[in-house]
Parts: sequence; structure tokens; C-alpha cells
Amino acid sequence: VELLTDFDIQVRNSASYALKMYLSGSDGAQSMCESKDMITSIVRNIPDPDDSVEADRNLLDAIDSLTKLKQGVRLCLEARVESRLKKISGKQRHEKRFAQICWNLALFP
Repeated sequence: VELLTDFDIQVRNSASYALKMYLSGSDGAQSMCESKDMITSIVRNIPDPDDSVEADRNLLDAIDSLTKLKQGVRLCLEARVESRLKKISGKQRHEKRFAQICWNLALFP
């Protein structure tokens, strides 16, 4: 049985809300698909979390790329992103950064 921390739940709820806001936007289906393709390619480059400084830097670079992807549409979180966020949610040095990103996505889609 997997127990979710408060942070896991916060990330999941924020991601879900951001995705709903994204899907209800006025950009249309074609734009949505194009953005999802770009997002998928960026997400594939996110490293698995470990203790190396290089992986940490690459991860934050990838997250920054996602948040800058499009002015009106910040992020369409799919299962792979959520899974990676969940893997690292226990790492103290990342928590503030991820919480900030997720709340920004939820508040300013």
C-alpha cells in the first residue's frame, strides 16, 4: 500500500487543476496537441532522481523549460511527469521548488 504525503497530494491536486484549466482553454485542439508533443519531448529528458548534482540541475532545467513552454499554457501534466514528481517529492531540497511551480501552474494557467 502506497502512502501519499501531504506534498504528494498537493502536487497531484495542483497538477490536476492545471491540466483542467489547460484543456478548457481557447487555444483549440491542434494547439493542445502541438504543446503536448513538445511537453512529451521535454519530459523524456527529465532524469530519474538521484543524489547527483548533475541530475538535480538537469531536472530543474527541464521543469523550467516546461514552465516557459507557452505564455498562456504553462503545463499539461501527464502520468510520466506526475510519476517523476512523486519519486522526488520526498527530497527536501526539491520540495519548495516543486510546490512553487505547481502552485504557479494552478494559479496562472
